Amino acid sequence: MAAPNVDYKKIKRQEKKAGQVASKMIQTKIHSLLMQYGLVDSGGLEKSVKSEPKMGDLRLFGIITRMERHGYILQHGINTKRTGHVRELKKTNSFYSVREHTYMLQNKPFITEGLENSGAFEYLVDALGKIRMEEVILSFKGVNIIVE
Repeated sequence: MAAPNVDYKKIKRQEKKAGQVASKMIQTKIHSLLMQYGLVDSGGLEKSVKSEPKMGDLRLFGIITRMERHGYILQHGINTKRTGHVRELKKTNSFYSVREHTYMLQNKPFITEGLENSGAFEYLVDALGKIRMEEVILSFKGVNIIVE
């Protein structure tokens, strides 16, 4: 009996395409949530959001989402004390002091919501399930498998 032909290059292309579609879904959802939270003009944050598939030799390993550092700070929020210091106004050559104070920035979970509500995980489960099931069928073609 001849060995089954499994086209691994085709499988890699299909998985990469599924990863690209899912990463685009995530990126689009995060962009819409940035607009919803009013963070569009946050120092180029919207332009810095990039999402792409991470491929191994044969399989899709995951989806990588990158953005500027202040995006992650906005995601988690801040609750800290700022130290007191003296500032100088260069135009008038005068000084003023700032007392120690609490700085709180409420978290805005746009990354978490974007990942959960984008529909990318459901899409990947369906797409990768179909791709990998085809491989299993090809690999065991003509073999009688008994599961007990």
